[in-house]
Amino acid sequence: MGVAFRRQHPVGPYYLDYFSTELKLAIEIDGDLHSAAHDARRDAFLGSQGIRVLRIPVSYVDESLDAVGEAIRAVVDDMLADRPPPG
Repeated sequence: MGVAFRRQHPVGPYYLDYFSTELKLAIEIDGDLHSAAHDARRDAFLGSQGIRVLRIPVSYVDESLDAVGEAIRAVVDDMLADRPPPG
Protein backbone atom coordinates (compact mmCIF):
# COMPACT_ATOMS: atom_id res chain seq x y z
CA MET A 1 0.00 0.00 0.00
CA GLY A 2 3.02 2.25 0.03
CA VAL A 3 3.11 2.58 3.82
CA ALA A 4 4.16 0.23 6.60
CA PHE A 5 1.85 -0.96 9.36
CA ARG A 6 2.87 -2.25 12.76
CA ARG A 7 0.86 -4.88 14.60
CA GLN A 8 -0.11 -4.48 18.26
CA HIS A 9 1.43 -1.00 18.46
CA PRO A 10 1.22 0.66 21.91
CA VAL A 11 -0.15 4.22 22.17
CA GLY A 12 -0.74 5.47 25.69
CA PRO A 13 -2.77 2.87 27.59
CA TYR A 14 -3.92 1.14 24.38
CA TYR A 15 -2.60 -1.39 21.88
CA LEU A 16 -3.64 -0.76 18.30
CA ASP A 17 -4.33 -3.75 16.04
CA TYR A 18 -2.49 -2.11 13.12
CA PHE A 19 -0.83 1.30 13.01
CA SER A 20 0.93 3.36 10.35
CA THR A 21 3.30 5.79 12.03
CA GLU A 22 3.72 7.60 8.70
CA LEU A 23 0.00 8.34 8.31
CA LYS A 24 -0.98 8.20 11.98
CA LEU A 25 -3.69 5.73 10.95
CA ALA A 26 -4.95 2.99 13.25
CA ILE A 27 -6.90 0.05 11.87
CA GLU A 28 -8.97 -1.72 14.50
CA ILE A 29 -10.63 -5.06 13.85
CA ASP A 30 -13.69 -5.15 16.10
CA GLY A 31 -15.01 -8.46 17.38
CA ASP A 32 -18.54 -9.11 18.57
CA LEU A 33 -17.79 -8.20 22.20
CA HIS A 34 -16.62 -4.61 21.66
CA SER A 35 -18.05 -1.96 23.97
CA ALA A 36 -19.25 1.16 22.17
CA ALA A 37 -18.53 3.30 25.26
CA HIS A 38 -14.99 1.94 25.59
CA ASP A 39 -14.36 2.39 21.86
CA ALA A 40 -15.61 6.00 22.05
CA ARG A 41 -13.20 6.80 24.91
CA ARG A 42 -10.37 5.10 23.07
CA ASP A 43 -11.12 6.90 19.79
CA ALA A 44 -11.30 10.25 21.63
CA PHE A 45 -7.88 9.62 23.19
CA LEU A 46 -6.37 8.55 19.87
CA GLY A 47 -7.91 11.56 18.13
CA SER A 48 -6.30 13.82 20.72
CA GLN A 49 -2.98 12.28 19.65
CA GLY A 50 -3.72 13.10 15.99
CA ILE A 51 -4.48 9.48 15.12
CA ARG A 52 -7.27 8.59 12.71
CA VAL A 53 -9.07 5.33 13.51
CA LEU A 54 -10.59 3.03 10.90
CA ARG A 55 -12.82 0.42 12.55
CA ILE A 56 -13.62 -2.78 10.68
CA PRO A 57 -15.99 -5.41 12.07
CA VAL A 58 -14.45 -8.87 12.13
CA SER A 59 -17.53 -10.16 10.28
CA TYR A 60 -16.44 -8.06 7.26
CA VAL A 61 -13.02 -9.66 7.37
CA ASP A 62 -14.63 -13.10 7.50
CA GLU A 63 -17.04 -12.30 4.66
CA SER A 64 -14.77 -10.52 2.19
CA LEU A 65 -11.11 -9.95 2.92
CA ASP A 66 -10.70 -8.48 -0.57
CA ALA A 67 -13.33 -5.81 0.10
CA VAL A 68 -11.67 -4.95 3.42
CA GLY A 69 -8.33 -4.59 1.64
CA GLU A 70 -9.92 -2.30 -0.94
CA ALA A 71 -11.50 -0.16 1.79
CA ILE A 72 -8.17 0.18 3.59
CA ARG A 73 -6.44 0.97 0.30
CA ALA A 74 -8.97 3.76 -0.41
CA VAL A 75 -8.38 5.37 3.00
CA VAL A 76 -4.58 5.11 2.63
CA ASP A 77 -4.72 6.58 -0.89
CA ASP A 78 -6.88 9.49 0.32
CA MET A 79 -4.54 10.19 3.22
CA LEU A 80 -1.46 10.05 0.97
CA ALA A 81 -3.12 12.40 -1.53
CA ASP A 82 -3.93 14.91 1.26
CA ARG A 83 -0.28 15.18 2.35
CA PRO A 84 1.77 18.11 1.12
CA PRO A 85 4.44 17.24 -1.44
CA PRO A 86 7.92 16.62 -0.02
CA GLY A 87 10.56 19.35 -0.05
